Amino acid sequence: MKNLTMAFDNFSVGDYVYFDRRFNARDFAAFSKLSGDENPLHHDKSYSRNTEFGAPIVPLHLYASPLSAIAGMMLPGDPSLYAEHSLRALRPVFYGQKVTYSARIAAIALAQRALTLSVIAFTETGVVLEAEMTVMARVAEWQSNGTATRRNAGRNRTALVTGATGAIGASVARKFAAEGWQLLLQYRRDENAARKLASECNAKGVAAKIFKADLEKAADVESLASATKKIADLAAIVHTACPPVSAKLAALAAVNFVAFEAVIKAGLPGMLRRQSGAAVFVGSTAMDRSLPGWEQYAAAKAMGQNAVSTLERSYARFGVRGMTVSPGFVQGGFSKPYRDPDIVALAPEEVANAIIEQSMSPSTASPYLILEVGRKIEGVYGFHPMTARDDRKSFETSANPEGLAPAAVADGSGGASGENATTELDEVVRRVLRIPVGEGLGTAELGRVSTWDSLSHIALMLEIERTLGISFTSEEISVTYSYAGLRSLWLQKKQ
Repeated sequence: MKNLTMAFDNFSVGDYVYFDRRFNARDFAAFSKLSGDENPLHHDKSYSRNTEFGAPIVPLHLYASPLSAIAGMMLPGDPSLYAEHSLRALRPVFYGQKVTYSARIAAIALAQRALTLSVIAFTETGVVLEAEMTVMARVAEWQSNGTATRRNAGRNRTALVTGATGAIGASVARKFAAEGWQLLLQYRRDENAARKLASECNAKGVAAKIFKADLEKAADVESLASATKKIADLAAIVHTACPPVSAKLAALAAVNFVAFEAVIKAGLPGMLRRQSGAAVFVGSTAMDRSLPGWEQYAAAKAMGQNAVSTLERSYARFGVRGMTVSPGFVQGGFSKPYRDPDIVALAPEEVANAIIEQSMSPSTASPYLILEVGRKIEGVYGFHPMTARDDRKSFETSANPEGLAPAAVADGSGGASGENATTELDEVVRRVLRIPVGEGLGTAELGRVSTWDSLSHIALMLEIERTLGISFTSEEISVTYSYAGLRSLWLQKKQ
């Protein structure tokens, strides 16, 4: 292969590479000879059969070894100086299992010619390894014979839009096209409308393809999932498809949950390769209100919301988000039979704007958004306990009947302590759990925040002890699983 002239200045934040590996017994034999690791869990089938894994597992440092290739052959490549890394194993890796590695440039220090890389490795069961690497380039320019294809998550973007011929779906497609996204547009029946929409998008200089699929039919869903899996630069799945409110529950559930979950699973590997992406679900304010005749529609929407929540909880820390936009009445044929003619409804473009904002800024977007005329509430979906009668009264009489905590309310400020939320504790919590400053802490708890699991909980408590100079008992660590409880305990120990 012909050598290429490379320059450190050519790297950009968002550049990423990916590749696959499988490990076998020969790999372990070579690794064992070099490392001295002869643990039977890593090679003895009879021994490992009686462990919690049921089979030999690949040693962490063996399946972490491709990090060296990432630095030495790809980012930056030939002039690499591997400076440091942090490494965390999340799941076991078994011999013969395909492992996909993704490395993405998270930051660049031009003066030091240093790259900060976010690295993950994943299998069909989920992410097995996460790491952060610092790699330097010895020279500013060099000749390279590297073969890795480097892509940029911000420049190469494709969106799948379901229900693309509907009022919201068409508006979403047009706005994506205006932003330079490539498109796959799913439709059910109206091929003429789908072709016209694709032509409009193509006229803006993007490639828009149409895909006919009835999302109530398993075979069509499978075909759409297969097409989704083949999209090289999938960055967003926007699910606007939905049967009429009057449809039977089986049809509503098939489209809002079964089909949606299938395309999420199909698209997830591609978004993990980018370490960037979003699945945006069009919900409804009916999910939070008891409307006669809308019960089955609301139930199906809640099922779709569950798929979004699962994605958010499992993969947000790796750059892949699950988010919902729940609009009130929207102009168009879908809600026309149910709207009072005097009611002012949202324009489809307003809903599309909110969806595009979430898709283009997934790292800072809220996971749940209520959108009504003159009202926009960001927060999280789910149960929020009320601890006092006065709180319950104010909750019920507030302008937030959907039962969501707006970001401004969920910030953690103005609580029982009366202290400002920007405290030493908050800084440690945000740093360890990687929670953005604009995201509230008031409702944060283990399992609810995507980055707060049992392992990071221990790391958080240890970091609080180290940084803030206090100590916790093992019992305190095991029962303090929410930000509110942690804050209360911290204030007690400060006294």
